[in-house]
Amino acid sequence: RFGASSSDILAGLRTLSSIRAAATQKAGPSQAAQAARLGVIRPAGDRGPAVKREADAPLAIADQAAAEGDDAAAASSAGGGASLPHELHKSDRAIAESILGVFLDPKLGGKTCSLTTGKVLDLLAGDIAPHHTELFKSLLKQMCELTKPSHPSQPGIWTLRPEFRPGAAPK
Repeated sequence: RFGASSSDILAGLRTLSSIRAAATQKAGPSQAAQAARLGVIRPAGDRGPAVKREADAPLAIADQAAAEGDDAAAASSAGGGASLPHELHKSDRAIAESILGVFLDPKLGGKTCSLTTGKVLDLLAGDIAPHHTELFKSLLKQMCELTKPSHPSQPGIWTLRPEFRPGAAPK
């Protein structure tokens, strides 16, 4: 949908996955996550069987990477290579892909991978379901930094954190 490279988006998803895995190891899984893993309850938003595993990486990215001729990204995102170190829920992954797609698009985010708050809302918020608004805000804050303006009439600037940009060293 946007002009960002699928391999750059996949690298950003891996970074997000690694960060979440590290946070989970520090804090331990939530009670709900433990219950879902044990099959006591269904994961949030899951209407299928009691326990449902998501694919290790988004197949849409694998298909796009293959179409772009990026065989390494296609193979790894389809499970043929390195997988994501920690599963992302389907909704998390979709929203994170959208955020990365916009900020990594050179025509939108530019060299600095930055957008005003208004642009973020124009380009992303309309596609977010109302029940995922808090998830969107959380992912945006986790993946980007907000620079508040010096004057109230100026817009805030969201900048993609360096670890999510192409060429960032893996964590």
